[in-house]
Amino acid sequence: LVFSTCVGVMDEATSAMRGQNVLIHAAAGGVGTAALQLARMWYGVSHVFGTAGASSKRLHAKKWGADAVFGSR
Repeated sequence: LVFSTCVGVMDEATSAMRGQNVLIHAAAGGVGTAALQLARMWYGVSHVFGTAGASSKRLHAKKWGADAVFGSR
């Protein structure tokens, strides 16, 4: 369900994302983590940035593919 949610949303902007930078808010959550992976593998974005609140969640987002993760608080 999580990946299908991401695909449904990201398919709307596919042509705009290829080769671009993408910012994913709440990148350490279920949908955010799926979006990190899909943005890089399926949609060909250049750089994937994320936001997350706790430092442990920022590390999680980096582990799953974010080039850089910024604090959201």
